[in-house]
Amino acid sequence: MSVVKSNLPIEALLKPRSIALVGVSAKGGGSGAKMMESAGLFGFTGSVWPIHATAEEIGGRKCYKSFTDLPHAPDCVIIAVPAEGVLKIIEEASAAGIKSALVVSEGFADAASDEGRARQDELIKLANKVNMAIAGPNCMGIASLKYHYAATMADIPQSTPAGGISVVSQSGGLLNAVAELSNNRGIGLNYLISMGNQAVVDLADYIDFLVEDESTSVIALIMEGSKNGRRLRAAIERASP
Repeated sequence: MSVVKSNLPIEALLKPRSIALVGVSAKGGGSGAKMMESAGLFGFTGSVWPIHATAEEIGGRKCYKSFTDLPHAPDCVIIAVPAEGVLKIIEEASAAGIKSALVVSEGFADAASDEGRARQDELIKLANKVNMAIAGPNCMGIASLKYHYAATMADIPQSTPAGGISVVSQSGGLLNAVAELSNNRGIGLNYLISMGNQAVVDLADYIDFLVEDESTSVIALIMEGSKNGRRLRAAIERASP
């Protein structure tokens, strides 16, 4: 029996034209701030809108109090708040017409607790209900050197050359190592994707997207396991020449 591709709006997650960020500290520092800073390191030309209840400006970028105050719905929201606040933000983002989210927050299945697993189950149910492509939770983010886009905590040297190799990794540490070694050896990279818990968008989804991506010629995987072996096998077969 054939295994069909996901109908999640993956392009909004991996090739966003604009992003909003929730959880950026007005004082600077922390994962949210690093995510926002990374957006400017590789020449992203899309809109970058921090959401903050009280701050007027963070890092030279104008803040907005809510999604409804934004000029238009961004393609993706970057979420870096405590785990208990994530589902409410996803609901608000979906209501505002946002199609994808990247969840940095820990405290889901990665916590290895009943509470964390239940929270991740609720996240999956919500994503299925509103058809939102969600990366993570518990991930370091996503960058594409070819498309000049980054929302990541990975330490990618700015001098890393853009190229045709896309890396999808379950290990944040190894993703950093790949970026550093590639820069040192002049190996061109396109996407550097941290999968995190793969609660919604999983390894097979990333492969399916990259197979169709004209700027990707090689897909490299750093994986610790698969939550759906049949989907993974089908995606690999679609990627095989």
